[in-house]
Amino acid sequence: MSTSITTKSFLAGVGTLLVSSLSVWAAELSLRLSSREAYVGAPIVARLSVDNSGAHDVPVFPDIPGVTVQPLGVPARSSQTTIINGRRSQRSSITYAYELTPRKEGKFVIPAVKLTADGRTLTTEPVAFVARKSDTGDLLFVDVAGGEKRAYVGEALRLTLRIWIRPYVDGQYHVKLTEADMWGLISPERSRWGVFAKALDELAAQRQRPRGREVLRKDSEGVERSYYLYELDHVIRPAKPGRLDPGDVDIVTAYPTGLQQADGFFSMGELALSGTRPLVKQATVEPIEIRAIPTDNRPAGYNGAIGRYDISATALPKKVAVGEPLTLTLKICGEGNLETLAAPDLANLPELTKDFRVPDEPLAGVMENGAKVFTVSLRPRDANVKQIPPIRMAYFDPRIERFVTSRSESIRLHVTPAETLSLDRVVSAAPNTETPKAPTPVSPASTLTPTTVSPALLRQPRMLTGGRLIATLVAPPLGCIVLATERRRRRRRVDSHRRRLAGKLAKERLTEAEDVTQIASTVIGYIADRLDEPARNLTAAEAVGRLRLRGGSKQILDVAADLLADCEEFRYCPSTPHDLEMLSCRAKQCVDVIEADMRKGRS
Repeated sequence: MSTSITTKSFLAGVGTLLVSSLSVWAAELSLRLSSREAYVGAPIVARLSVDNSGAHDVPVFPDIPGVTVQPLGVPARSSQTTIINGRRSQRSSITYAYELTPRKEGKFVIPAVKLTADGRTLTTEPVAFVARKSDTGDLLFVDVAGGEKRAYVGEALRLTLRIWIRPYVDGQYHVKLTEADMWGLISPERSRWGVFAKALDELAAQRQRPRGREVLRKDSEGVERSYYLYELDHVIRPAKPGRLDPGDVDIVTAYPTGLQQADGFFSMGELALSGTRPLVKQATVEPIEIRAIPTDNRPAGYNGAIGRYDISATALPKKVAVGEPLTLTLKICGEGNLETLAAPDLANLPELTKDFRVPDEPLAGVMENGAKVFTVSLRPRDANVKQIPPIRMAYFDPRIERFVTSRSESIRLHVTPAETLSLDRVVSAAPNTETPKAPTPVSPASTLTPTTVSPALLRQPRMLTGGRLIATLVAPPLGCIVLATERRRRRRRVDSHRRRLAGKLAKERLTEAEDVTQIASTVIGYIADRLDEPARNLTAAEAVGRLRLRGGSKQILDVAADLLADCEEFRYCPSTPHDLEMLSCRAKQCVDVIEADMRKGRS
């Protein structure tokens, strides 16, 4: 009995010691601002912290009229363990950050934020802050200008962001800051760049910045003063009609208030900023009207193209039989958004569909040397087809403000009838092992005499039943299937062997090539072998076209097309052994590129 009491007392003491050595903190929710005073257009940061919470809901920051709220990345996590006099305490925190940008002057109140943590509802107190306009005076001007006063939806429009900053001049040290110094005082993170953000990021990726130049500009009193002018260009294509909206453009800079000699043993008497004050300027936007594409006189088949375009067409092969495929290649170039340009709707061209079978699905194009290229497979319907008619493409020209139709040249074809076997040719093709006999003359009387039927003809035919019937019915088709499977297997084995050795054989032939013609023919033959094309003479254009039809990447198409074009050029101009060596090296690299792409399973 005493032993049991002692054990219970020991366990109770250990429990008390553990409880006293571990301090458990209740969950807390707090909201802090980086500043209670802000400038219009300049952001401040709000941090919402959840402390000592095991599990909690994701907070939803409330909307504030007149303030833009933007979350800043992923929440930050931290933990802290403290041991004092043997007592251990733990604190953990998750902080959510938000950027608050006031769009006007006034006082703003952040409403209470509610959050459920560990089954409890936590609430912050409302927090207020004020915003006032930055007194830029005549130190900073910002505007967005366009080259045109009006444009159409989808039309390329060049915009220019212009920033004027008055150079800081220190009277004590007689120092004038350079344009690089003044640009370095602009905060790219706190500023808002609108549609120009991408252009600024591209410059930053190249370790560049907008260059400033010193110009004269009139201040608010009409007096001409010296300014540094920075310009940033960007081309946009408006998506909707109305007044142009370049987005929010607010420039934030820290303008110097004085200079002083830098501290430090190694400063060597250099000057540093003794103080700054923030300048925030919202850009003024020149009015630019965006118009919708007119609907009057819109031609049939118009697919939204705007600009100026030319269309050309080629076809291979030009000699086909009825029902055989040929490849039609459309090339579109000009002034406009070629990246998003859609192909002409060939399925709705009556002059084309009456003579050819045309796929209904939209065509996917690729960019090649500044042009958009589309390929489609056509099949002639009959042998009377003599040509591929001109392909029409309608677009809207914003310069003359009307629709224009561009047409390709017609392409002459030679279409032959499809190869078919008539019934009499099938009968005559059957082997005849009997000796032909002279026909027996038949008298008119014999044709009226009834035919005598022998008892053998009336005998019941022998029927196949059971296993014999099954074997008779199943054996012929089964044998055909086995034979066809074996033939297919042998063909695949041959094709696989041909594809597998294509690259190795091509490199061996390129090493032994003695002229440009052999290099070109080796590359074209390699493409045919690698793509299981028929073993016939392909032209350079046909070889590149086969790669395009099989889904070859743009890199492959560019490498092959450039190589074969150079080979064609060297055929008609003198070449040196060095030129031949360079072409052979490029041809081997072309083979390596195609082989690598094939191994990835892209083509």
